[in-house]
Amino acid sequence: MYCTQCGTQKPPNATYCPECGTAQAAQQPYPQAPYYYGHTQPYPNLKHPYQSIGGVLRWLQVSLIFSCIFLPILWAFNIFTFVRGEGDFSTILLNSTSMISGILTLVCMIMLLRRKPNFLRIYEISCLVMLGGLLLYDVYLLFTMGFAMFIVQLILTLFVVGAMAPWLLYYVRSVRVRTYMGSDAYIKQSIFLKRVTPPVPAVPDDNPSEQL
Repeated sequence: MYCTQCGTQKPPNATYCPECGTAQAAQQPYPQAPYYYGHTQPYPNLKHPYQSIGGVLRWLQVSLIFSCIFLPILWAFNIFTFVRGEGDFSTILLNSTSMISGILTLVCMIMLLRRKPNFLRIYEISCLVMLGGLLLYDVYLLFTMGFAMFIVQLILTLFVVGAMAPWLLYYVRSVRVRTYMGSDAYIKQSIFLKRVTPPVPAVPDDNPSEQL
């Protein structure tokens, strides 16, 4: 502690400067936040970057905006095609599967951005719908167009599965997602990955009692 008038060092609880005699106001310590970037600090309202939208979550937010603009146009075109009776069973199957999976994916992204813990379960259901529709289409090709086309479409199905799997791993392994969600409830509500050990968040949860 130093005198506010002459700068002389003084005892912590001194009410007058021992050098110049100037009265000293009591100095209050800074309020301490529980945790920030690995240590306590005097700014309790300052948040870790992972507690807000950013990184892949920012990309999801932008994708959601574009999806809300263009997907209704695509769905309306598909419904118009169904009404006119165009397309065979395979077209109807793929379009229906894409529409249902797309709606579920949109719901998943909205729930994720709103920190709803069952977003991961919705995404898993979306993946199952897409995978089931593609496998039915594979079987349809096997009986209508032969084994060669079946193998080609099966390879494409495996590519789709390969594209969906990394997102599941990202959701359950990402420190950013874990910190952003504020709890590991979304992993506990997963259909397939509930036994996965959740990552350690970048900062402690605000409401530890919400942990499942």
